[in-house]
Amino acid sequence: MFVRDGLLRLIFRGDCFEKTPHYHYGLVGPHGEGERYNMDRIIIGDDLVGWTFRHLQEHLPAILVHVGFPGTADVFPYETMARVFQEAREFLNETPVAV
Repeated sequence: MFVRDGLLRLIFRGDCFEKTPHYHYGLVGPHGEGERYNMDRIIIGDDLVGWTFRHLQEHLPAILVHVGFPGTADVFPYETMARVFQEAREFLNETPVAV
């Protein structure tokens, strides 16, 4: 997340819902205006969270540029991000989900 022009900007959000999973780019402000794309389960499969982590790891520089933060794309600590994503993924795989 970043603040620009006094508004909180969320770069990417993956909504890995069972019904109508989707993701957003460039959410701005309290109502979250931005681009929304549905996840295609035929292409992604059932591991929506895994796909979300892989998508961010593989495409974050392009995502940052796309949502208006090209300077950040040049200096972002990608090695740290990859390590944090790996740890988060391992945590999610080990933690049971309450239904």
